[in-house]
Amino acid sequence: MEQILSEGWNLSPEHVETIQNNVWKVHTSQGIFSLKESELKEKNLDFICRAEHSLVRHGFRNFALPQRCRNGTLYHQTEQSCFTLHQWIDGEKCDFQNTEHLFKAASTLGNFHLRSREPQLRTTSLSRCNCFIRGEQMEKHIAELYRFYREANNAPMGSFQQEYAEHFPYFIQKAKLAHQLLQNSDYPRLASEATAVGSFIHYDVAARNFIIQKDGAYLIDFDYCCCDLPLTDLMRLIKRGMKQSGYEEEKISMILHGYGQYRNLTDKEAQVLFALILFPQKFWRISHRFFCEANLHDESFCLKKLDSALEESRHEDRWFPILKEMLEVTH
Repeated sequence: MEQILSEGWNLSPEHVETIQNNVWKVHTSQGIFSLKESELKEKNLDFICRAEHSLVRHGFRNFALPQRCRNGTLYHQTEQSCFTLHQWIDGEKCDFQNTEHLFKAASTLGNFHLRSREPQLRTTSLSRCNCFIRGEQMEKHIAELYRFYREANNAPMGSFQQEYAEHFPYFIQKAKLAHQLLQNSDYPRLASEATAVGSFIHYDVAARNFIIQKDGAYLIDFDYCCCDLPLTDLMRLIKRGMKQSGYEEEKISMILHGYGQYRNLTDKEAQVLFALILFPQKFWRISHRFFCEANLHDESFCLKKLDSALEESRHEDRWFPILKEMLEVTH
């Protein structure tokens, strides 16, 4: 540990705390830092580091600031691993049930999206830059759902297949409507513009990745960062925020208002956002796991997840009209 910090950043640790198997809180005379041994492929780590340093150049400060190595590189590489060093962020754990926390998280997300653009990222990691194909993805997923349905009907009826076939019409109707809304939206233009400027997102806007301080929320852990429309992050924040806050309808307004402190949605973006939220991604994911990932096939687990997807979707049906009205979506 001392050798890594010395060779990488010319730092001498005074005290080190293990936070996770690959994360350490390091106390030094120059401040407190988070040292992380990356579990990512080097090209993906390079993508993330470039994205983070781009944020610094564009004036975003509400995240754990990355520390360049003593030789100017973005991360320190040893024979076995790659390491990054970030400013340590102290604060309160974010709780989406807390209205103030949710507002601060949404506000920070809007500020982040205002500045998260770096055209050169497109040449860094192809796997992190191929997300601007939501229409094609939805179409592919719908075709897969129909195939899974045929398999469920033709297979000996087990408990999962039976429940899957029973609820398929409900979910496929949502999926097809979401796809139709996206097709009729301005998504191609928005995706093209986002691609041109190198728009990138956090992609894992869970409560655990926001730290709350008096002056706002701070984002941490950019391991899933990729190039995509900012609406993907906002969609995930709305879904997670609503679920974890007990589906309190006023939380929708809190998220949109917080996000709008820095970035107001256009009418065209609102249409796309609603389509993304409407698509039953969780139902497709558990379906894919059951029918395609045989090595992970656990019927009781999949059945539990299917019931959870159904419960969440029923709750969403109640607040979708409110969201639609707030976004002024007309279709």
